Amino acid sequence: MQISAISCFSPFLLAASLSAGCGGSASEAPDAGGLLRCEPARVVLTHTFEDPSASGARFSDATLTGPEDADIFMNQAQVLSLGVFSGNSLCEKGIFESIEDIPLNLDDCPASGSGEWTPRVYLSASTIHATPESERIGLGILAWNADRTALYKLLVVGDSYNTQGVSTVSFDYERVVASEPEVPDPPL
Repeated sequence: MQISAISCFSPFLLAASLSAGCGGSASEAPDAGGLLRCEPARVVLTHTFEDPSASGARFSDATLTGPEDADIFMNQAQVLSLGVFSGNSLCEKGIFESIEDIPLNLDDCPASGSGEWTPRVYLSASTIHATPESERIGLGILAWNADRTALYKLLVVGDSYNTQGVSTVSFDYERVVASEPEVPDPPL
């Protein structure tokens, strides 16, 4: 599977069926390693029956990768979903207009069925629909990276499922930075 850095202002499509690029309001900011980062960045994960393994993205160094090396990955079953291998690392916060509106209260996940952190967030059903018809547009999610050392805000842009069984999930993400209120340890 190809791995490549997410690049600002130049969306691309990989042979591994992953694409990424910045939204129109993103600003360029180099990270600690000198990589040019998009804040927020947009990721589109694509899953096909020919390659049924979930596709993933790693937040920290802006790379697209397979699920085993990812902070978050897409899965397709009866329902499209985003998942993690790092335990209960996803918190559904509700529907929001922008990524900045997602609250950082780590004690409450009001949009999840249990009200708590989970390893999976369910999106739309695997029925034929285009991205604008997604049932979860605007879903705000807090997500820990795979090492559980950094917290990110995610905003679902949409998902889709076509007649050939190809599904996509699109979301914007940005790291919760030091200027935000102190981020406590992740829940166990």
